[in-house]
Amino acid sequence: MATEQCLKCKMQLSDSDFVICDCCNELLHEKCSELSTTEMRSVLLKKRSLMFFCLTCKENFKQFPKLIKNFNELMERNKALEETNKELLQKLDNYKELESKITTPIANQCNMEDVISEIINRQSRATNVIIFNVNESSNNTKVGRLQDDREAVINILEDYAVDKTDLKLFRLGKISPNKMRPIKLTLKSAEEAKYNLRNKLVKTPGIKIVADQTKAQQEYFKKNNHMNTHDILNSKMTKLVYQGIGHVILNLVNTSLQTGNIPHELKVSTIIPIPKVANTIKAEELRPINTLPPIEKNFGISSLQPTSRTC
Repeated sequence: MATEQCLKCKMQLSDSDFVICDCCNELLHEKCSELSTTEMRSVLLKKRSLMFFCLTCKENFKQFPKLIKNFNELMERNKALEETNKELLQKLDNYKELESKITTPIANQCNMEDVISEIINRQSRATNVIIFNVNESSNNTKVGRLQDDREAVINILEDYAVDKTDLKLFRLGKISPNKMRPIKLTLKSAEEAKYNLRNKLVKTPGIKIVADQTKAQQEYFKKNNHMNTHDILNSKMTKLVYQGIGHVILNLVNTSLQTGNIPHELKVSTIIPIPKVANTIKAEELRPINTLPPIEKNFGISSLQPTSRTC
C-alpha cells in the first residue's frame, strides 16, 4: 500500500473499508470516495471495466487537453528551430568555405614565381611577331640565309609603316627538308608589333603573322579554340554586344551577299541526336537536330527577303 491513511480524511483505514485510485494508487475510505453502493461494488470486482480516480487525479485529467495543445505548440516551435538551425549551419559552412578561399595564400593556388615569370616573359615577347610559311633560303652559309630571310621579311612588310632598318630576326627550330621554319621577328616597340597583328596588309599568299605567345597563352587559346560558335556568340550574347559590333555584323552580311561567299566558320553547325525511343542506341531511332549560329540565321533572313520581293 502507498499509505495506511485515507487520502482525504487522513484517518486510519481498516483492512476492507477502502478503495484504491487507479491512477496514483492512493487509498480512500468508501465514504470518502463519494461512490454509490453500486459503483463501489463494480470497483471492488476483480474483473471490472469501471475505473476509480481520486479527486486530485480527476482535476489533473482536466489539464490533459491543455497539456497536449502546449506540447503540439512546442513541437512546432522545435521544428521551426531545427529548420532555422539547419539554415544557419549551411550559412556557416558557406562562410567557412568563403573564408578559406579568401585567407588561402595566393602561393597555395598558384605559384607566385610562375606568375611573375609569366608576366616578364610576356613583356619580353611583346615586341616580337612570328611569321609563318616563308620559303627557306637555298644559301649554303648562315649569313647568306639570314640575309635572304631579311629581304623576304622586308618584302612581306612592304605596306607596313614600321622601321625596316636593322631588323632582328631568326628562324625557329632546326633545318629540316621540305619544312619551312617560322621566322621570329623583333621590332622596335610593342606598338609596331600590335600594328602588324591588327592590320592584314600581307600581299604574299599563305603568309601568316601571329603574336609571339608564351606556352601558357598557347595552351589557353588552344583550349578555347575548341569552343563552338554557338558558345562564343549565342543569341543572348549577340543582343548584349550588338550596339558595339552591330556595324561589323551588318558589313559581314552585306559583303557576303555581294560576293556570294559565306565564311567557313559560319558553315559549321552542331548536330544533336534526339532519341525517338527512350534509352535507345540505334541510329534509326535517333532524330538529328541541326543548330545554326545566330549570325548564319541572319544570313538566311537577309537573303530570303530580297528573293521574296523579286518573286
